[in-house]
Amino acid sequence: MKKKYHKKTAIILFFIISCNINVDKNLSDCLNTFSNLGSDQLENESNVNHVFVIGHAYGSHAGDNLGLSKNVLNFVKQQKLDNQILILTGDIVRENTIKNLQLVKNQIETNFGEYYVAVGNHDVGIEGPENFYSVFNNDLNFISLSSIDLIVANFTTSNWKPTLKDQESINNFIRKSSKDTIIIFSHQVFWYNLTEKKPKLNETGREVSKDIQKWIQNENKNLIIISGDYGKDDPETFCEYDTSENILYIASGVYENLEDRALVINEAIKG
Repeated sequence: MKKKYHKKTAIILFFIISCNINVDKNLSDCLNTFSNLGSDQLENESNVNHVFVIGHAYGSHAGDNLGLSKNVLNFVKQQKLDNQILILTGDIVRENTIKNLQLVKNQIETNFGEYYVAVGNHDVGIEGPENFYSVFNNDLNFISLSSIDLIVANFTTSNWKPTLKDQESINNFIRKSSKDTIIIFSHQVFWYNLTEKKPKLNETGREVSKDIQKWIQNENKNLIIISGDYGKDDPETFCEYDTSENILYIASGVYENLEDRALVINEAIKG
């Protein structure tokens, strides 16, 4: 396939949470497909936004915690950085009772002033979606930073796509964006059938069409999709760049084990 030119933007992605991980260079290079700053350059930047991304944050299906996993709680308590944002890519509770959802909200807000949730199936599951919306209010958020724009959306639907109304809102946001790079956060790994390598989903993959992402009008921008329903069968973060579509696919989640990992996006003010 002919490789498309992609624009560089001032972002760096690397791993956090577990100190037991040596990040493979190929994986690091993949994650940083659209980055133009090295870690040494980043240290010289005076203003940096830190966006922490954690998928499947309640951890193991076999656990007994009501809210965030112990590994996630230990991690968020250690963060002392300024300009920090937390994005949870779904399954923040084991059971979506009001009590559990409020517990997680309190756990998050104790450590982060700004946070967003990409809805997972556990978050709107047994008790019905009303509980989630009564605690967290909405399921679609647009965040504009200095050099990137972020979209946190609900892909936990019958067809693994946002509602038609949300699709329109997302495309309008992308169309009006002046940034070179857009990052979309989802819970469902709705793109699992579009990559050459196959990510191991936490939920058994349903049949999805090869054009499931075609509703996204990326306006010739760099597009990154980060999904969180992952980590149970393969803790190794998944990353693959589709050169023909100029889309970077990433799957990352935790499962209450020693190899739990998350992502941090360091976005420099100066592009």
